This record gives sequence, structure tokens and C-alpha cells, in this order.
Amino acid sequence: MFKINEKIVNIERFPDGTPRIEFDFESVIYEVDSITLEWQFKNNEKLLLLFIVRKIKELKNENQVISLVLTYDNYRDIDAEEFSDFIASLNFDNIEYNVNYRYQQDNEYTLKLFKDKLKDQATRLTMPYIPHGRMDRAENINDVFTLKYFCEFVNALNFDKVLILDPHSAVTTDLLRNVEVKSIKPIVDKIFKDKAFDIVLYPDKGAYAKYTQLFDYPFAYAIKERDWDSGHLVVTDLKHDLPGEIINKENLKVLIIDDICAFGGTYLFGGKKVKELFPNWDLSLYVTHCEDSILDEEKGILIKSGLLDRIYTTNSIFTKAHELIEVVENVF
Repeated sequence: MFKINEKIVNIERFPDGTPRIEFDFESVIYEVDSITLEWQFKNNEKLLLLFIVRKIKELKNENQVISLVLTYDNYRDIDAEEFSDFIASLNFDNIEYNVNYRYQQDNEYTLKLFKDKLKDQATRLTMPYIPHGRMDRAENINDVFTLKYFCEFVNALNFDKVLILDPHSAVTTDLLRNVEVKSIKPIVDKIFKDKAFDIVLYPDKGAYAKYTQLFDYPFAYAIKERDWDSGHLVVTDLKHDLPGEIINKENLKVLIIDDICAFGGTYLFGGKKVKELFPNWDLSLYVTHCEDSILDEEKGILIKSGLLDRIYTTNSIFTKAHELIEVVENVF
């Protein structure tokens, strides 16, 4: 748990487990002489501390003092030298330690421990799925740009090469050093040809701009608007230059292409609109990163809808099994 000047920092979670940090930084930090960050840490919270401290330092003025009040338990379970070095690297003006919290494993920070053990050996990081990829910008002053801070964290480990697959946006490749993006073209080409699809459908303008340079198949793309409060995407139109003999073909096989899927609501609501416009279209989905949450009993509405004939994905983050889902590429 984190508090800034006695106000709790709300940590929500995306379906893949990465954090969304919600806090009114502007009203709390401005016009105060000192900033006190209280930390009683749990799973993955070393990295959360890094994100919050980076945001505070972006907003604070040069005269403001930052203090850390750290609360933890079972100090014997912690590598004291490594832990103290991490805290020292954040450059607080004052640090106060309280011991009454049970330490738990923080998975992302383990990456640093492995790299430290390897020291100066040439090391390549294979990270097909990029955590925090959805938070690739800050919409307002209180948004925490966690992708930026995560990439800074990875860059500081000085890998010789970082291999990734189909990042959510170009912001990731702009922020990561020594990055190499593995193309999804061979994966999608094989699906399109082996399964005899007729066209591809890009679910929004972003996917259209991202993928049309990779594929020369006949295509259409959906015009959508996102409600940032609810997160829902609403299809308002469908653009294409397809001739009538294709558009009106009985049981036209359509492959939707996108990078990430959580519960599938985006494709359900958008797909229903497509089926209203073109009831003869048979829809399937290729998504590079399919989160296990797609099978959630309550929120996994796409799987239960009967809208899609098939879902194709990689094993970048999908670890479960379902008769509708086919893992077509093992990236590890």
C-alpha cells in the first residue's frame, strides 16, 4: 500500500495484472513544502514504488523535500544489501524504516536480480509481451506513464538486445534501447492461407495503420470511438474498397487482426455491428497476445457469444486451453 501525504494511492489492475495508478497528484503535491511517501509493500511493489517516485519527481519543484517511510516485515527474508541499494538508487531526502510487514515475491524485479548475477556477460532479453503497454501515454497530469518508467527500468539493465513481439504501439520501441521487433507476418500469412480466409478486418484505425504495411490481402477496417471512462469501443462505420462479388460472397471468411485481447468485449460489440452490416461474413480473430482473462467465468463474454468461428493466438501470455482457441505460434 502507498500513501502520499497521508492520502492513499489507488492501484487498479488491468486484466493482465499490470497496474493502473490512480491518484490526484496535482492537488496533493503542488503548494506543499515536503512530500512524504509511505510504503507498506506487497507483490510487485518495488516497481510500483519506482513508477510513483518518477511521477512525483516530474511534478515537484526543486525546493520540495521527498521523504520515504518504509514498512516491512521478515527482514531476514530480504537481501539487505540488494534491497538497500535499490532504495538508495531512488535518492530520497529522508528515509524512515518501520518493521511490521511480511515480504512477498515481486516478479518483475526478479529480472534485475538475474541481470545482476550475469554482470557484464552479453545478455539478450526475450520479452514477447510488454507489460504496461496499454499505458503508452498520459491523458492528463494525474495519469502515470507506467510504460515509460518500465522501459527505463529495462534500459537500466543494459541488455545487449531486447526481443519483443507485436507491441501495442510504437511508443514501446521508441522507449526501449537495443530493441528488435519480431514480425507477426509469417504467423498471420500461414493462418490466412492454411485456413483459406477471404479478407482481413482491422478493428480500428490504429490496427489499420499498424498492419496494412505488413499484409497485401483484401481488407476492411472499422471506424471506432473509445469512451475513456468505460473503456468501451463503439463501431460507427466500416471502410473498404472491396468489390461487390467479395462483399456479398456467401460465408465470406474474415480474419480480424489485432495485438491484444483481455475479455473480448471490444470484438464482441464491434463484431455484432459488423454482422448487422454484413450477416454473410463469418468472423475469426487473430490476436498476438491473448490474456487468460478471455476465459473469465463472469467477464469472458466473447467466448460464450458464438460470434467467432475461431480465435488464433501465440503463447506470449496465454497459458490455458479452450476448444475455440488455437495457439499457432510458440514464442518461448
